[in-house]
Amino acid sequence: MSNPYSEENLPKIFNWHEAIRKRPGMYVGDLRITGFKVMLEYLFEELLENSLQKPVFEIELWPNIQLRFKITGIDVNTIIERIRDLKNSEPRATDLGLRVLISLAQHIAIRAHNIPTCSVLNAREGNCEITELSSLEKENCAYIDYLCDKTIFKDLEVSYHTLNQYFGEFTYLNPDLKIIFTDKSTEDLQRNIHHAPTGIFKKMERYFHRPFRVNIEGVINNYAYQVAICNHSYYCGGSFFKTYAGNLEMTNGGSLENGIAKGIAIAIEKLAEERKIKVVVNKHLILKHFTVLAVVKGNDFEFLGSTKTKLGVDAIRKDVMQLVCDKMMSELKLAEKEANYILYDFEIQE
Repeated sequence: MSNPYSEENLPKIFNWHEAIRKRPGMYVGDLRITGFKVMLEYLFEELLENSLQKPVFEIELWPNIQLRFKITGIDVNTIIERIRDLKNSEPRATDLGLRVLISLAQHIAIRAHNIPTCSVLNAREGNCEITELSSLEKENCAYIDYLCDKTIFKDLEVSYHTLNQYFGEFTYLNPDLKIIFTDKSTEDLQRNIHHAPTGIFKKMERYFHRPFRVNIEGVINNYAYQVAICNHSYYCGGSFFKTYAGNLEMTNGGSLENGIAKGIAIAIEKLAEERKIKVVVNKHLILKHFTVLAVVKGNDFEFLGSTKTKLGVDAIRKDVMQLVCDKMMSELKLAEKEANYILYDFEIQE
């Protein structure tokens, strides 16, 4: 799981739920909508670690910030093992999602069906009771009923629109996942299905309508990359450059952003040299003239800064730089007209 908190930094306290409830900001950041989404992100990543097939999350929003989940297509045994492991006094980074969700709930009920048995957890303010029952379900699945603890999330405001946007973003970063989200918090029924089999490439299609777009995929040294690049997107009044490590947005940039920008710059410089055109290329101009969406998946991420939103893995910078440079060169040679437009943006005007 792409978690900025390492195992050695977790508190060694017997009552793990008390530790989390006393210092919730240590685990989720702020106690408004951003922290609430981080809590869900930890849970989702934990569930997706052991998906068996195409996972489906059916989620309902009810009044008083109550969420109901039905989860299929994952290894239910993993959930059962983690439920039973809650008796372990020392939380680990690999099961942080479930523990944080339980600890920050006023009440939570989890039913993990591994036919013919069902493991049931009921918890109130972090205090857990676990029982084993017979399952009447027709397929292995898990149900989670979560009621937000407003004594912790005191200033939290949740709307269907906000969560629906977040769930859509999450599926762009996890192409195998389908999320079906239904609003039952009001009388106006709303339902959205989020599924992006092509990942961030599908998201880029929403923003960019010019003919030149470069989609790059590759696996290098156990890191999987998806990079979508286009020039001169006027979405929201200008270009943007968004990078993700796992499901975490790197708002302060770092290795992935720097590697992509350098790869684009080298490709432009090589093309200009072939055509004997004088250009000036730097990161500032790359960010101005290109729109980029990119995600890297893998383990052993290093996050820099107090907010943990800057990626610091030099191997990623080097690998993605070469990957982007090679692909950009081949695409620009095939798109003569767009290549001319791009070179014009960087040409030194005498």
